[in-house]
Amino acid sequence: MKHMWKKSLALLAGAVLTFTLAAPLPGVSASAGGVSSASAGESTAEMSYREYLARYAGEPEAAATIAVGGAAAGIVVWQGVNLGVDLYLANALPQGVPVPTDRRALALLLWETAGKPEVALPTLYGDIPAEEIELQKATHWAVQNGLMDAADKKDASFFDPDHYVTKMDVFGAWLRLKKLLGTIGTSPTQ
Repeated sequence: MKHMWKKSLALLAGAVLTFTLAAPLPGVSASAGGVSSASAGESTAEMSYREYLARYAGEPEAAATIAVGGAAAGIVVWQGVNLGVDLYLANALPQGVPVPTDRRALALLLWETAGKPEVALPTLYGDIPAEEIELQKATHWAVQNGLMDAADKKDASFFDPDHYVTKMDVFGAWLRLKKLLGTIGTSPTQ
């Protein structure tokens, strides 16, 4: 059966599909609930996504519909997660502090938020200048407390401070910091 789509499909569970078929749906009469006559030789039907899958799952068009629907649902979920992370970071980070975009800024933000605790520096990272002692302390403290990973697990002398971090990296590190400080569940800015 060839489906000619009348509208874009919203393929989330429970959504209603509306489509126009060149021939009437098998087993569905034009007088049945949810079906109306569109034009000569065509029927318009509405059914739930689950009903559609149950009825047409063996057809190639159904597989394409499922694939497109799955991709669309994934995009919607990803956009929702991104929006949630953006809103959380906008409210959780200290007032006026931009979301860090590299490992250097993230390590400094975490360390400063924790009150710049003292940290032993058994060795210095080779890719951070020795005169940047605050950055050395911040990076060592963040790695020692499990807030960030060393850039190279095989070579502990490498931090890669200019490497890009995503908002999800910042979000994860910030939540681990809140847990470390015992402030999970309190105001996001504390």
